[in-house]
Amino acid sequence: MNPMPQPAPILRTRLSALPRRSRENALRALHVARRRRSTLRPISSRTLFLLVLGCVILTGIAVLWLDPAAAAADWPDWIFSLAHSLTDIGLSGWYLVPAAIALIGLNLTDWQGLSRRPFLQLHQWACIASYVLLSVGLSGILINAIKYTIGRARPYVGEGHLHFDPFPASASFASFPSGHSATLGAVTAILCLFFPRWRPVILPAGILLAGTRIIIGVHFPSDVIAGFSIGFAFAVAMALFYARLRCLFRQGAGGYPQLRRRRLLYSPR
Repeated sequence: MNPMPQPAPILRTRLSALPRRSRENALRALHVARRRRSTLRPISSRTLFLLVLGCVILTGIAVLWLDPAAAAADWPDWIFSLAHSLTDIGLSGWYLVPAAIALIGLNLTDWQGLSRRPFLQLHQWACIASYVLLSVGLSGILINAIKYTIGRARPYVGEGHLHFDPFPASASFASFPSGHSATLGAVTAILCLFFPRWRPVILPAGILLAGTRIIIGVHFPSDVIAGFSIGFAFAVAMALFYARLRCLFRQGAGGYPQLRRRRLLYSPR
């Protein structure tokens, strides 16, 4: 009569299989992505030029007129308290940590025995998690590289809106562009792409939340405009990258990304 298997060896066996499973899932996902790669229609260069020009003009106007006024503004206590309670919605950890946990969990799931439809559904959720992770995470890395290179003084430092100390050792000189605003810009773009009917609500809400950084005195308006624009643009660019893989998105009118509808978000072709 065979002895009962011990729980500890079984657990060790299952744990030791996780790295191999993770590697196999990642390779399978890359294989599917390679097979589905397609070409994209270029976005109108005129449209892109106008968008970039608009962001540059808005940032310039903010530097010349809005930044000095915002630094001297005295907000009512109730507005300051409300802004202070809402501003941490822009912390990237709220979005990076759940996306990373979901992606790790999905990567460690045994996909080998799944039929086609459950496999594509899991792949779809993995694509969503990776899209959020890359959009928010990579835009945040870019923002931090810019802000710690430029070294603009924050409003509360009192050195003025045109004081710069490149490569600072202190976060007090890392004002431009705003990291919170970049996160909110990326999240706003993601929500606008996934819920297009709610864009008239999502976009103003994202801008207002980014504006809380001005009210609590840690950023100038130009910091917020630049950060929000970079985060928003980065999420749209990542959506176009995923559209090239025919994953989650497709190209719509004008070459811009649109969510795949009336089918699996990651649908076979």
